[in-house]
Amino acid sequence: MRIVADANVLIRANTRSRGPARELLRLCERQPQHILVLSHHILRKVRETLSRPGLQARWGLTHTEIIEYCEALAAVGELVIPAEGPRIVPADPEDDIILYTAIAGNAEVVCTWDRHFHDPEVVEFCRRRGIRILRDEELIRELRS
Repeated sequence: MRIVADANVLIRANTRSRGPARELLRLCERQPQHILVLSHHILRKVRETLSRPGLQARWGLTHTEIIEYCEALAAVGELVIPAEGPRIVPADPEDDIILYTAIAGNAEVVCTWDRHFHDPEVVEFCRRRGIRILRDEELIRELRS
């Protein structure tokens, strides 16, 4: 399965995390039939967000650990260059790049906790392209079955 994980999932999947997002990342690492599809935009967002003082305090990641984590994601995943196009996510245009990453990478799933992806217009856009929107726990259950 080809999977785009939103930055909010990858942030929670960092090396100090022990939750479902980390478990999802480990499943993708151990099972080569599951491909993590990434873009430079997603990796940049992960790096910038994990560098914020509040999240550094929460997980205790150093700048070097954050860089190494993003490099490890790039090594495990498949980097694609998303196309540009019209707005898709009405409430947050920054989310469009996630969907264009999914399209460029022929992803079947976008894994996210972002409520904007559940907007009926976004769901229909994704459905027409064979992309499903799942949370990490839902996707883990599916990958295990």
